[in-house]
Amino acid sequence: VLLYTRVLTPEERLATEDYLRAKWQNAAVTSPVADVAVRDYYSEGAVRELEVAPDAVVRAGRFSETRVAGLAGGGRLELMRGGLTPVQPLTVKNGTLALTGAGDAWAPAPATSPISNVFFHVDASRQDTMTVDMEGRVLEWRGTGYAADGRAAYAVNTAVNPPPTLSTNALNGLPFVDFGKLGGGQMMLWNHTNTTIQTAFLVFADPGLDSWLLGDTGTTYANFHRGTGGVILYTGYVAEGLVSGQTFLNGRAVDPQRTFLVKEPAVLTFALTSNRFARASAFACDRWVADKTFRTGDQKLCEVVLYDRYLNRDERRAVEAWLMRKWLPVAPAGYEATDGREIAGELRAVPATGDSAAIDVSAGKVTVGALSGTGALLKTGGGTLAVAGFADLAGPLQLNEGTVEVQARVLPDPFPLPGGVVFHLDASLSGSVLCEADGISVTNLLDASAGPRSARPPVGYPRPQRVNGALNGLPVIDFGASGTGCCLLWDAPVKTVRSVFWVIGSQAGGGMPLGTKESGDGTDFLRADVMKAGVWNGGSSKTLNGATRIDGRLVNGALEGFSGGYQVMSLITAEDATASAFAADRFVGADAARMARTGGQRLGEVVVFNRVLSDLERRDVEAYLTRKWFGQLPQGYAGAAVEVAKVVSGGGELRAQ
Repeated sequence: VLLYTRVLTPEERLATEDYLRAKWQNAAVTSPVADVAVRDYYSEGAVRELEVAPDAVVRAGRFSETRVAGLAGGGRLELMRGGLTPVQPLTVKNGTLALTGAGDAWAPAPATSPISNVFFHVDASRQDTMTVDMEGRVLEWRGTGYAADGRAAYAVNTAVNPPPTLSTNALNGLPFVDFGKLGGGQMMLWNHTNTTIQTAFLVFADPGLDSWLLGDTGTTYANFHRGTGGVILYTGYVAEGLVSGQTFLNGRAVDPQRTFLVKEPAVLTFALTSNRFARASAFACDRWVADKTFRTGDQKLCEVVLYDRYLNRDERRAVEAWLMRKWLPVAPAGYEATDGREIAGELRAVPATGDSAAIDVSAGKVTVGALSGTGALLKTGGGTLAVAGFADLAGPLQLNEGTVEVQARVLPDPFPLPGGVVFHLDASLSGSVLCEADGISVTNLLDASAGPRSARPPVGYPRPQRVNGALNGLPVIDFGASGTGCCLLWDAPVKTVRSVFWVIGSQAGGGMPLGTKESGDGTDFLRADVMKAGVWNGGSSKTLNGATRIDGRLVNGALEGFSGGYQVMSLITAEDATASAFAADRFVGADAARMARTGGQRLGEVVVFNRVLSDLERRDVEAYLTRKWFGQLPQGYAGAAVEVAKVVSGGGELRAQ
């Protein structure tokens, strides 16, 4: 213990920390991982870029969530991780984005699960422990075998408390339980109250900003009371043992009353001090009473492990390592990126005249999504930048140092769609497209992924036609000319649309790519002119502030329309959007213009998700559709050609796997 009577300079502090690490941890010391100006840069508002002044350096652990879009100002941003589920690409407007991929080594995960002799343990990957209805709603979630007295959690299925849903293949290939939006009423009450919690491990695909980590059925106790704006714990109400104990976020010690939980996968650990306990009896709610929706929902829960004893350091780290390896798709900030998994999605160079956009990898190898942009991109540093091809990079790509390596990802065949599908149209799957006796006129459309949604043409209007062999030998559903009333109306609206993919033909203008049945469902996917204008009308922030890609290329959906042929289009919405129709907008109602917003398109396949897919998942779905419907693969996949507008070598190397 070293105590000073003066304030040390930053250099003195770092030197002292290096001395102590080298002496006591018996490890080589590099730049301390914790020495970052910003651990998590998070924004829900309109902040779209971080401005770093020329000659200044900012070190950041991670860009989180979807609103943080890039770097400006001409300085240097040293970043360990990009956001896992970005809506927009990470842009470099002016300055150097230095991707470090550095950090501590991951703790080795045990060969078998170290979880045993727990008080209560639920695991979403053990679907044999759940009762799930036909619509994917989780009615019961039972403990996974360590408790002999039938401990379980039950959904409170009332008019205002719908059950949570199971989202399969959604995180690292595993399912999670989705409790919906904040205040939506989705929650689960336990059949017991645990008053002796001393060590707790909570795994979230998304912990939400305001969700209750663990709740209570009584009106008094709130031992896991959240702080405001995403802070882990609130200073009041919380069990004293939680405050005086230790809290770990992804295995790293944090102050729970000053640390924000970001909307990304995380393993959260609470280790209470000796003879101190917390209590809980519910998931995703706070002090529940009958028919209550306040402070419910807003989390995606993977696994919960509760002990009624204190775990020592080695025991705790073994459980954390097991859970992190099992659930987290990428190494979190603070850990090395050594396994080739991506640390950021698409990187986009958008320098103005006189500005410079550079990406620096000083050593080792880091993997990102595609490189795109409207201007020149400079690669510096002696390390390797592994990329998923060049998505419309105007260039030139200037290679000053090191290597840019284009990946050759192998796309599985057959390809399993990521989890979170809420409606899936597939014209090639005959069992999901029901027709009249002629085998052509569509009478009913079933979810091709076996979900509960369906769609039918309105009575008295032309029926869509299933046209065999129309695209690469596969059938499509043809809605005819624009303005005929030909459409398919869903049996129920989906109000949580976040990612959508289309194989769409615009020979008759393109129509409404997605729409609504009732006026009350809104106009989130409206087009200004279904015949020729942009894909979106410019009036919906949910589409325009999202990201629209046509054939893998990022476009301004308000300005760029369809080609008149078949294309693959994807959309990541800026927030939850509502859809309830194919090829129509507000069809049921008195709107005189509603007929003009029908028909006009051909659909091969449409996949609608209720979550923001990661950049890698997005590219995989686009690649799956491109391979299936067009017989080819985009850049970054095995067998695809590598195309870049212009390369200028100043000592660096461009290499394809």
